[in-house]
Amino acid sequence: MKKSLTALCITAILFSGSALLGEERNPGRHWLELSEVERLIWVCGFAEGQQLILDELEIKVTIHLSSLILLKDASAISKIMSQYYNDTANTYIPWQFMTIIAKTKLEGKPMAIIEKALELGRQAGMALREKRKSR
Repeated sequence: MKKSLTALCITAILFSGSALLGEERNPGRHWLELSEVERLIWVCGFAEGQQLILDELEIKVTIHLSSLILLKDASAISKIMSQYYNDTANTYIPWQFMTIIAKTKLEGKPMAIIEKALELGRQAGMALREKRKSR
């Protein structure tokens, strides 16, 4: 079951990434175009991928790995990501960054930390955008 879920998640991730090829990448717009199920599959795939990497590297989960996404939090994280992507200032934040930002909000971290994370995500998104333009 776990392997079939992983395969489904990987397929969904690859499919959603391929939809962005050939046009300027706009992670926020693309995220909001996905169905709720597709969003949830992506967040589950992200969580599953983190765990598979840790298992492969034989790393035990500790308090220092607090950025790990838990499957039980996937639905809430997906909804928070959608809320943040509705703000056009956040539209170029890559999904990987936004997932961690959403987890930070879910954990109840202070708004100052979340705002700083959003600003860093915006900077990363703009840097990626500029890099793609220069190719």
